Amino acid sequence: MIEVEVHAALRDFLRAHPDYHWPHYLTMARLVARAMRLGRSASIQAGTFSSCHPEMSLGYLMPLLLWPQAAILVIDDALRSRLQRVEIPRLLEWTQLQTPIVVGDRWPVAEGCDFNGLLLVSPEEWLRDRLGDRRCFPADVPTIIDDLDRLTDTARRLLTIELHDRDWNEGLERAGDPAPVIRDLRAELVRSLFQHPSNPYDAYLLDMDEQAALAEAVALIATPVDAPPRWRTLQRSLADPNCFLWAQLDRQHGGLVLRHSPASIAHALGLVWAQQPVVVIGGAVNTPDCHGDYLRDDLGLEDVTCVQFAPDRQTAGVQLYLPDRLPLPNTPDYKTKLLAELCLLIRAVTQAIPRLRVPITRPTTTIPIVIIIGDEPLKQSIGAVLAAEFGSRVKVERGDLALSDILVCGWDFWCDRQGELPTPQVLAISTLPLPPLEHPLVAGRVACAKLRRQDWFRRYLLPQAMRTLQRAIAPVRSAQGVVALCDTRAIYRSYGKQILRAIGPYSELRYLDADLLSELVSSDD
Repeated sequence: MIEVEVHAALRDFLRAHPDYHWPHYLTMARLVARAMRLGRSASIQAGTFSSCHPEMSLGYLMPLLLWPQAAILVIDDALRSRLQRVEIPRLLEWTQLQTPIVVGDRWPVAEGCDFNGLLLVSPEEWLRDRLGDRRCFPADVPTIIDDLDRLTDTARRLLTIELHDRDWNEGLERAGDPAPVIRDLRAELVRSLFQHPSNPYDAYLLDMDEQAALAEAVALIATPVDAPPRWRTLQRSLADPNCFLWAQLDRQHGGLVLRHSPASIAHALGLVWAQQPVVVIGGAVNTPDCHGDYLRDDLGLEDVTCVQFAPDRQTAGVQLYLPDRLPLPNTPDYKTKLLAELCLLIRAVTQAIPRLRVPITRPTTTIPIVIIIGDEPLKQSIGAVLAAEFGSRVKVERGDLALSDILVCGWDFWCDRQGELPTPQVLAISTLPLPPLEHPLVAGRVACAKLRRQDWFRRYLLPQAMRTLQRAIAPVRSAQGVVALCDTRAIYRSYGKQILRAIGPYSELRYLDADLLSELVSSDD
């Protein structure tokens, strides 16, 4: 069986390359090989993220290279570049295989011959075909997907219908006699949306009157025979109870983008999974009792083999500092107390650096501290105050970081770019990454969950926060560094235990000072 062949080949490779040290290579490889042989879908919670640990890919690359037929690997461009430079050449040289490796956005066709190699494709290109006309890739080809959470974000974006100024102009050109009425309806809609009170995202759900004005305009624009396809698609989708309308405003230039987004993508993704056997790999670890619900209810993936790899306590544990005297984030004193706590942390880390016996090569890969602040106004305010206190060392969402710099950033900036940024010795988190109800993408999903009488907090907000938290701390976990969580809800709220389980394994610290940090970081070198 291919499982035995894959296990033996990867075992010998790992013995010859001791620089690969993730403990679950062989188990993952056997699971992937089994899923491909049986044509049965599987879900693997890896407990680590390939953006931080690209070497984890050995667990699925060896089965893909030894698989005698065609296969597809869905990965983002950054990881693909790394695999093509490092892991794939190493494996091909070791196994002496001649497996064709092709990068593309459609199925390779060479002189009419069948392709029996490995196709590397981006999540966006693969999903655009699977959700659309299905002409670029054949059905029933075993497909491995790395980073499931990012794939679902891509799917939600592709399933969203957007209306820009150019779409309105195109619709008006083809509308004929109703064009003046459409212009009036659009002006009414724009005027109403710009009267919404400002929020940090400048994005808003459409109210009933705004939805009615848009529906009337859509009906007029989509009526002509030569109506733009986007408007016809929107007209068919407006009555879908699973979707909601929202607008993104540009107050400075008076522009806006209207969006029609799905609350649930389970049905759409269910049609995608049915087209071929898949092995989906996610870095975040859900609790066993809710992972099946997440796959079925949120992602439409049913009847799959589920396997979970927990982070190893000896090699992937973090030091967790939980200051317990901070006020709750929604209280007036929180900003002042948080700022004081961050200043203490920065001073302690700064004082610890000269005492560390760190190799000369390490400064290119580490910085003292990264501070994640999800609230946009708070992030800018804290960044400005810290810059006044600590000078040009403080960088707000910038990638050009030096040895002693302090990075202040939001969740998206850190999670999207952590593979490119230095690893911090201390990762400070202001508040838990619970999705903000002020954002219409979150509010729309919550409203749909309420209509279905679902527990929207524990089914959506809390699991999303735990997945984001695990992704954010992944680089610190690999260095067994320090995570400072400045949100006492993790201590005093009923869901705090679930949050702490998502961070684990960890050793709790009662205090932080320069002496302790020197010990902790030196012991990890």
